[in-house]
Amino acid sequence: LGHHMSFGWSVFNTGPDASVGHNVGLLLLLPAEALGPGLNASVAGSPCDSYTSVGEDDLEVLCDLGNIAAGVTLQGTVTLPFHRSLLWVNVTAQLLSISLNQNSTVEPVAALMRTFTPGADFFTPTVVRWYEDVTLTFNGTELDARVDGDSVKIVLDGNCSGDNTVLASGNHTMQLGPADTYGLEQSMYRNVFLAADVVTVCYHAAGEAAYRKLEPALQIRGVQSYSPTAVLTRTQVVVQFDGVLLDSYWNGDSVKVVRSQDCSGDDFMAGTVEMVDLGPSDSAGLSAVTASFVPRAKGNFTMCYRLKGSQQYVPVPPLLQVDAVPADVRLQLLTSAAAAVAGKVTQHTLEIRNLGPGWAEPEVVVHIQVNQSDFVSVPSHCVPVLNPVVGNPSRLLQCRFEAMASGEAHSLELSVLPEPSYSGYVFLSSWASADTDTQTSNNFVEWKKAVIEPDLVLSFFNLTNFPPGYHMSFAWSLEN
Repeated sequence: LGHHMSFGWSVFNTGPDASVGHNVGLLLLLPAEALGPGLNASVAGSPCDSYTSVGEDDLEVLCDLGNIAAGVTLQGTVTLPFHRSLLWVNVTAQLLSISLNQNSTVEPVAALMRTFTPGADFFTPTVVRWYEDVTLTFNGTELDARVDGDSVKIVLDGNCSGDNTVLASGNHTMQLGPADTYGLEQSMYRNVFLAADVVTVCYHAAGEAAYRKLEPALQIRGVQSYSPTAVLTRTQVVVQFDGVLLDSYWNGDSVKVVRSQDCSGDDFMAGTVEMVDLGPSDSAGLSAVTASFVPRAKGNFTMCYRLKGSQQYVPVPPLLQVDAVPADVRLQLLTSAAAAVAGKVTQHTLEIRNLGPGWAEPEVVVHIQVNQSDFVSVPSHCVPVLNPVVGNPSRLLQCRFEAMASGEAHSLELSVLPEPSYSGYVFLSSWASADTDTQTSNNFVEWKKAVIEPDLVLSFFNLTNFPPGYHMSFAWSLEN
């Protein structure tokens, strides 16, 4: 690449085997600007004979080629002094030889010669970040930023003739900058790379046949993948991020896990915070780093990664799937009243126990309902709520417990007063729920009793223990 300011020529005797071109000379007609220091015309390494100005516009160069036998080729070069008007030069060449005196078919040969090789030598920067607006600056010779000028493509496999290009917001057909200019020493290429990788930058100069590979490789910092992508709640998780030039220092890259797909927010997954000191040890330029946390909620979450020096978190697919180890919440009436008497308080003990093996989370909710009765007191963890069927808030309790570990249990002491005037059946029923509870057959208990009510019999009778006379009395009795 560069302004080599040179072109070549060749003369070949294509005549019969015995033919000889005698005293052959080559007369080159060049622009007048070619005369000066740096002009050098040669045949097989030997200087040509003379340089003669012809008027103000032209320069004649005469090269003595001697005798040329059949099948022989002579080659030469011409190097011009650097001048922008000579980057493209019109050359007229005339062969001279006594062997051609009778040949009237030999005409001067005219050609337009290019005395430079266009294209980029190198580019900067060679390290960029994914998902950021990047400008690559190319330095080279006679770069062309016009619409049909130079172009750039960036490939994954090092093959500049192929189309295995890096994932980006734009492609190599976009116009370079600065717009509509040519003859540049620098051109610029803008893009946003959407994948992290070590890639090859290929530059195609206008008029050239192919793309040219530039060195060194372009390193696009970022994450390519992470694992594992499926984990369990309440278990220490170590996630490994694989990528390009990652940084695990405390002020390096950072990670967060969010419940939505918006990495710009702070809706963290329960049990996590922003992680800024990655593992496994403090270093930079890594191909893998780790982050550890303990998920406390099941669901699908977005893994977000921010590179050192960047202002944005980037979502890393796929979504992190967090499942829970199944739990088994059991309700049990440890003690309950043997009978229900109208107007008399009954005592009950309700146990809520997580049989495991997993946590019952994110919380355990227990409802307790009675009919034709009232709760004498409300246990801790519980509040009265409106029963849409009964319409009496004193007859339905809602109790909430934080996530319960395997084997954890809570007891509720319940005092219930049946209505004094009620006759029939009274019941106390309770049911529990937790998101991770997969065994629901033991989530319901009920106590039901017929109310023991009085059977009052009223009797009247005469008094017989008085002596004869008018005592004016009678008696009655009331029996349950």
